[in-house]
Amino acid sequence: MPQLKKGRHFVGLEIATGEKVLTAGLREVSNGKASTYVSCTNEIIKDIEITTKVMIKILPKVKSFMTDRSATEHKANTLLSAEIHDENNNTETHNFKCAVHPLLQFSDVCTKQIVKLEKDKTVNIDGSEICIANPELVLTENGIKLFYGPDFPDDDIYSYLLKPCNLDYFTKDIIVKFCFELKVKCMQLFKDFMPTGKYYAPNDEILNICKSCPSNNISVERLMAKMDNCIVNAPTYNTNSMESVIMFKNNNTQEWLHKKTDAETTEIIANARTQNNKFLSDIKCRKKDLFHQNIETIRQRQINESNRQVKLNVEMQTALDVFNRNGIWNTDSKNKGKNLRKSTKKGPNYST
Repeated sequence: MPQLKKGRHFVGLEIATGEKVLTAGLREVSNGKASTYVSCTNEIIKDIEITTKVMIKILPKVKSFMTDRSATEHKANTLLSAEIHDENNNTETHNFKCAVHPLLQFSDVCTKQIVKLEKDKTVNIDGSEICIANPELVLTENGIKLFYGPDFPDDDIYSYLLKPCNLDYFTKDIIVKFCFELKVKCMQLFKDFMPTGKYYAPNDEILNICKSCPSNNISVERLMAKMDNCIVNAPTYNTNSMESVIMFKNNNTQEWLHKKTDAETTEIIANARTQNNKFLSDIKCRKKDLFHQNIETIRQRQINESNRQVKLNVEMQTALDVFNRNGIWNTDSKNKGKNLRKSTKKGPNYST
């Protein structure tokens, strides 16, 4: 999952095995392009593969993706799917979107309809005006129901919805508008699960392949939240340290190590020490590459800004040349002359 924090791009990757979700890595990248995210994902997976004894290929074993609804992530998943398709005998991968994110979009849809209804029906759906007029409801009686307290005065929508009337056309209008807009949004978000979609009434094979895929990406959101907390509380904290600490906690590495025998623990620690020099060397190389990429990005932005300024100067000079050649149009004097001609012109009802 990519994320932008204070002008810096980060990529977090987790792998779901069906039994658990493991944090694979957390890296900083130079830009927010899908190709960059794909390269970072391959780099994280490669770092995991080289630590195994038999060099197990992880990417060809991926069967599905779970991300949010970002267009960049969708493109990155498409590129990764193409790589898996080429490496794993034309295996098809499945792209799923988080099932929790649509709740925010439903809220946006309802909010827009509420604002529109307030304008069309001249009703007040927001209780803030009552709080402004009677602040004691918030300060003393606690009427807004943030905590336990007296009931807050009903707003117009609430009253109309609960009004016992069989001819309540306003309530029907509200329900129809809400349901229609939510239906349109659902058809956009869940088109793959509609009768014409690829996941409508899936067979047992697809269900078995995708059973390890979680229904949301909350765990990745929590991963990025931990990273954000590290950046806020320790701005000088480098990304590699953040990655190590977060992965150690998320993957319960300490508990996993305690379950190993003494011989296995000794071997694991020895291998870690052996690979430490290469690990540090790779970190330095990545940090150096990231620095040069950021410098190149800044240089390219400066070039683009310079080109934009040159273009503006050329357009300005062209306009000045036109004015110098044809003269500046004096709008006020032209309008006065036009109005004067209109006032002196005789109409059809004037006598000579």
